[in-house]
Amino acid sequence: MENRTLLKAEKVSLLVSDVDGILTDGKLYYGPGMQGHMKAFHVRDGLAVKMAQAAGIRVAFISAKESSVLRRRADELGVDFCSDGVLDKIARAREICDTLHVSWDETAAIGDDLVDMPILRQAGFSATVPEAPEDIRAIVDLVTTHPGGKGAFRELVEFLVRAGGKWEEVLTYFGGMHEIR
Repeated sequence: MENRTLLKAEKVSLLVSDVDGILTDGKLYYGPGMQGHMKAFHVRDGLAVKMAQAAGIRVAFISAKESSVLRRRADELGVDFCSDGVLDKIARAREICDTLHVSWDETAAIGDDLVDMPILRQAGFSATVPEAPEDIRAIVDLVTTHPGGKGAFRELVEFLVRAGGKWEEVLTYFGGMHEIR
């Protein structure tokens, strides 16, 4: 990994994540009589939220799709900011940065499609998944090896935590827990 990429990653104190295609595999499940849709989240990505928090990295989910399922998952994980039904993701991310007094240089973003492009370009550190379109893969600092919904978020968090020199803190935090939920 190039030194410049690691230097960008070590500054991160806020991680903004798209949802569909990053925290999920991007599929939406609809069935007869269902109100809304179903999503599947990987448990390791959920633990990664807790890892980020233990390392002092705030987490925000921003999704273009309205989803009560997402809001429930974010609530379970104690995510700092969960915004759904947001078409202008960069404006929402800017509001979050302003609220936290975090600069763009201290912000990481992960997304997988064209609607994510503005925030990926603006963030100090950006990432995507291997199945993202070439136009997205070409502009980011890191392409995960794990696909969306299958550990990509976890992979990014581990990279950021290690780059920030906080891996031992995370291990200590989890090693000292009596019960992991």
